[in-house]
Amino acid sequence: MDPTNFQAPAFGEAARRPGDRWAFWYFDPALMPRGLPLDPATVLALSEADAALGQLQGIGHLITDPKLLIGPYVTREALASSRIEGTQASLAEVLQAGAEGDDAEPTSDDVAEVGAYVAATYRGLELIETLPISQRLVLEVHRVLLTGVRGQDRLPGELRGSPVWVGSPTDSPDTAVFVPPLPERLGDLLADWERFVNEPGASPALVRCALMHYQFETIHPFLDGNGRIGRLLIGLLLHQQGRLTTPLLYLSGYLELHRRECYERLQAVRERGEIQQWLQFFLTAVKRQADDGVEAGGHAYSVARALPG
Repeated sequence: MDPTNFQAPAFGEAARRPGDRWAFWYFDPALMPRGLPLDPATVLALSEADAALGQLQGIGHLITDPKLLIGPYVTREALASSRIEGTQASLAEVLQAGAEGDDAEPTSDDVAEVGAYVAATYRGLELIETLPISQRLVLEVHRVLLTGVRGQDRLPGELRGSPVWVGSPTDSPDTAVFVPPLPERLGDLLADWERFVNEPGASPALVRCALMHYQFETIHPFLDGNGRIGRLLIGLLLHQQGRLTTPLLYLSGYLELHRRECYERLQAVRERGEIQQWLQFFLTAVKRQADDGVEAGGHAYSVARALPG
């Protein structure tokens, strides 16, 4: 990691410990920003995303049996989020595996990973009814995500105890684009992250989601599964905040299509403090996918009304 790229001390700084066995540069994040002022372009994006999300929430209330929609949306979200990490399963394969029941053997490791994401989502929705978004909840959802699939040797349900870095498989900490904080920093950083997520009125719900996701990806608390957990938490926070009581937001579909820009926007916050651009990207994703959900939900509502009885 090139320390000269990181020029935004408000969001963190490059650090290292010379003479230590981990004597390489890594990123030491700042605590999460409270009371962040929003640029006019961000305010506009927030207004549009809020309106679209409100319409999606309304569609969820119109459908007499929203559970009919939850399964397909959770599956699509699981598939897209897993694809961002390189999983190659198709929707048809995942649906076929679901139709065969829980006892059937998955047709591939990729299908098994998507199925584990679905199970982790439902576990998160169950836990959020009695727990705040917290380290306890995150560890349990991570355990479900990685148990019985590739990555099950990567400490499911446990924080990492060694460094990780983000880059190609052949990278080292010296050549990687980004090296998250060392394990000894995880406790303090996650405690601050948890406080921010649950502070009443700290920021608008969608802004809080965007900041939560940025900081979680930056902390990178696990050996594997960070991206999937980070995206899954967006829906859980919206549910906790009462902004989306039915999980109909297929956000990873947009993030998959704009995967490179998403990674670049996150890195630009760390390196240059471009938080407004990250917020605008995230809010645009919410608006686009909420609009898509309203269209799909409206069609389902029309079909349900047309059915006899």
